Amino acid sequence: MIRSTLPAGRRFHALWLLVLAAVCALELVTHSGARNPFLVSSRPASSVSELLPGDGYVTWVGTVPVLHDANGILTLTAMFLGSRGPEGSGILDRRAAYAYLSSLVVPWAGPYTGFLLLNWLFWWAAAAACFWFVRRRWGDVRLACATSFLVAAGNGFIFMAGVPMSYLAAYATFFLVLALSEWLGAFDERAGVRGWLLLGWAAGVASTIYFAHIPLLLFWWVYGLRRVPWRYLLAASVVTLAISATWEVYGQSVVGLGFTTDNSSAVGSSIAAWLTNLRRPPSDVLTYLRGGPVAGAAAIRGTLASAFPYPWWALAAIGFLASPPRDRSWALAFFMAGLLPAIVILSLIPLPRAAFYMYPAVYVMAARGALTLGDLVVRCLRLATSPDPEGVGRPARIHPVSLAVTVAALASVVFTSNLDLLGDTLLITRFHESMGASWR
Repeated sequence: MIRSTLPAGRRFHALWLLVLAAVCALELVTHSGARNPFLVSSRPASSVSELLPGDGYVTWVGTVPVLHDANGILTLTAMFLGSRGPEGSGILDRRAAYAYLSSLVVPWAGPYTGFLLLNWLFWWAAAAACFWFVRRRWGDVRLACATSFLVAAGNGFIFMAGVPMSYLAAYATFFLVLALSEWLGAFDERAGVRGWLLLGWAAGVASTIYFAHIPLLLFWWVYGLRRVPWRYLLAASVVTLAISATWEVYGQSVVGLGFTTDNSSAVGSSIAAWLTNLRRPPSDVLTYLRGGPVAGAAAIRGTLASAFPYPWWALAAIGFLASPPRDRSWALAFFMAGLLPAIVILSLIPLPRAAFYMYPAVYVMAARGALTLGDLVVRCLRLATSPDPEGVGRPARIHPVSLAVTVAALASVVFTSNLDLLGDTLLITRFHESMGASWR
């Protein structure tokens, strides 16, 4: 039994990991099948824009309706299972690692249940890696619990959980790679070049799930350039991009996959559109950047507010203001890593799910904001918390008022992630397609 074999601190940690597993499972079950937000937000009843697909944009896994975009993953999974050849593949071939992992689970778990189980495992792994990472980096179990809970009940994970596609797995790779970098001591030079080569390999593997390697590379350079020898960053970047390119060459020439155009090709077109607009007269450029309908400042704000509803930003702002400069620089690096790809692609289409890659910083800051509010209320009431008599391995004892305020603050943002269960589909529709220059 856990009680007889683990010390008090480790018993709490093991119990918390089980709690995270249960929360991920509950969110997955309640947002699967016809209730999957990606599918629901595609329906005309939920749509606020003519750009979203309507009825009929659906495919089936057995008797379960899923978003039609999942066909590419279903095709690849069938190929890995040996039930068909590579012909007819294409749009999601760059994300084949997810389909391969699915092929290991689907035969014994079932066609749709297998994908759900794989998504749940990635989701739980991300929450557990978040708990370990935050506790290791900041030595704060309260912050680790709060942040990992937000991962287990976060809006982006919920949106993607019930669809057999690689988005959730790509989001999960962020905290997995972050935990690996913390374990290696990547940003305090303990890792050395070998450690960074290992990180490059991890990001390269992530690139075969989705384009998560791009924000990861940006974070490494933005945050690490003044902390890590540039040659380490360069070596990791080369390994990452080499793995990504090698899979495409191998997949085309040996496996016979089509690798037809997907969202990845939109980057080049987006950059070309930005360059075209920036060659306009200076006054036109200023007007475009300030309020352009697609890529102006208002559209950027709309994309960010669609990726994370306003209550998330409010809590994150409190946490950011309460953070020391070192933590602010870490958060800003992640913010830029998620913002830059989203801005690049804005000239064609606003994609909140691309901006969501900054979620590690938003979630950590939001969790710290909730804890700050709880502690602030206690101070205002002139109440005090008693220190942990053992000092190590478990959270300090918290005054009930502080705990209640913190829980209420966390619950407020989690509530926004689950409004679709109450029939309000506005926020999931906004995650699907940005609100643009509007305010809601």
